[in-house]
Amino acid sequence: MERQVLLSDVSGLVGADLSPAYRAVRSSQSPAGVVPRFKKKENISSMAKSILKHKIQTLTGKSVKIIEDEMKYQPKDPNEPSMDIDTMRRLASSLVLLSNNELPNYAEPEPVPEPAPVVKIGSKRSSSSHVEAEVSRPKAGRRSLAVVPSDTSITSTASKAKSRRSIAVLPTPEKSDLPLRKGRKSLAVLGMSDSPVPSPLARGSRRSVGGVLTPSRNGASNGTSIINGSLSHSTSSSASSVSQSVTNCLGPASIMVDNLALLEEEETEEVDSTMANPTPLMKEMMKKRKSLAPKSVKTPVKAALTPVKVKPPSPILPPSPGPRADFVGATNSKVYLLAGDPMDLKLSKVTSTLPLSAHFPGAHLTVVHTPADWTPHEIFQVSKQIKQLNKEAGLASFVVLVGTGLHNVHMNMEALMRHTQHVQFVTFHREDANTTVESGKLRETTSFFLAAYFFPGCEKDGSILPTKMVRDGYSTCFRTDGTAHLERSIIDCFSEAGEWLLDLCCGKRQLSLAAAEKGRSAIALHNDGGMLEELGNYLRTLALTNDETYRDKDGIVLNIVNQ
Repeated sequence: MERQVLLSDVSGLVGADLSPAYRAVRSSQSPAGVVPRFKKKENISSMAKSILKHKIQTLTGKSVKIIEDEMKYQPKDPNEPSMDIDTMRRLASSLVLLSNNELPNYAEPEPVPEPAPVVKIGSKRSSSSHVEAEVSRPKAGRRSLAVVPSDTSITSTASKAKSRRSIAVLPTPEKSDLPLRKGRKSLAVLGMSDSPVPSPLARGSRRSVGGVLTPSRNGASNGTSIINGSLSHSTSSSASSVSQSVTNCLGPASIMVDNLALLEEEETEEVDSTMANPTPLMKEMMKKRKSLAPKSVKTPVKAALTPVKVKPPSPILPPSPGPRADFVGATNSKVYLLAGDPMDLKLSKVTSTLPLSAHFPGAHLTVVHTPADWTPHEIFQVSKQIKQLNKEAGLASFVVLVGTGLHNVHMNMEALMRHTQHVQFVTFHREDANTTVESGKLRETTSFFLAAYFFPGCEKDGSILPTKMVRDGYSTCFRTDGTAHLERSIIDCFSEAGEWLLDLCCGKRQLSLAAAEKGRSAIALHNDGGMLEELGNYLRTLALTNDETYRDKDGIVLNIVNQ
């Protein structure tokens, strides 16, 4: 059997630690068999969002926005302006149990670990370890093109050499039928005599033929070849045998050897004086650079000019943004001025006209300053449109104040009672009313309104308000000193901080200004844009004091979008 837990103190958690309730909400846990309630007939699971806000703020002394920051609330839908209704109901239940010391101390839920990234099998891109292995793998150098001589000792020694070798000029005696090595052929220059002839055509970038004479860097041969650090003297028989194996190479003819040697000697003499001991490759690069460089033309030296001071260009500032549409009030509340027909009020038109950042949730309080030519039919129609607007916005409980006269007050009340059975006659008294008017009769100091309360099931006979929809300390007769005092009293009695006011047919009345001063957002709607401009001057003055970034050109009157 379920046991009810009624709240013992309506402000029992003011200044108290609310972290146990936050942990209970985050862990989605609650004690079994217990039904927390604010009052005996108030079911938290069916209470409206605005009523829950008021109850939570009264119980904790904190607004729902502050509670969201303290509990680090993350909305399920990023488009939600505040806490969703399900989370708010769980929070209210936990706060009631915490106030009555019946909330268990739940542990903080463990964070869900993020899943490890899945590596797809057969991906074309290799992993980083494979890439590093491929990068660190040394590239294989080009193999030597040394010709295999007939002497086995020379062959075994030449196969172990790993250093870079030059291509020597080999003498070419008679041809022999030695087998040729497959692959790339040497470009060595062949001589006509049996004795080895030193040649200056050797380059440091070429590779030598194993077991042959290797000329030095200055063009003169040293008569020996270095293989793996050991000296090997060349003989006429080995040289002849090696030269016979390369008779089919593409080298120059024997008659051109002397000319090539002379040309190489001339090239070696052209050395840049800035280089110390240049290599043959460096000499060749210098030669190509000189051949490709344009010829320098000597020009006469011009007289030095007097430097002229050039003023640096001024920095280009970004264009100033356009004027803002809102008027900033206290606690980041906002007021919007809309010009349009109040009888054509629809949620789609309002949301299309307002900026996307407005997040209009519906009007918790609507005040209708009834024009003199309106009949009960217009009051019925405008009340129906307000009801439909809040229904589409998801707001179930709200209050509508409609101005009325005494000659048709009963008909106006009947028009409202077609929507709700809860309508009251309210009198507003102002001490400064008609002080400058002398009529010879009693001074009139009162105005009359009808207060209609809307909530689910309000149209049924015998229905009861689910919760208190006004603030304590007020009655159906408001006694105030003046207009500003009356407007502040209306805002304080029928709304809470953070809620929205809809002021219809407002004219120059400053009810939206009083709402902005008390932290309520508001929409003022009138068919005359000129009157709204005058009201905007007062709202702009308030916005300049509340926001340092607000400018004099900000705050404009928006025209209702016709769809």
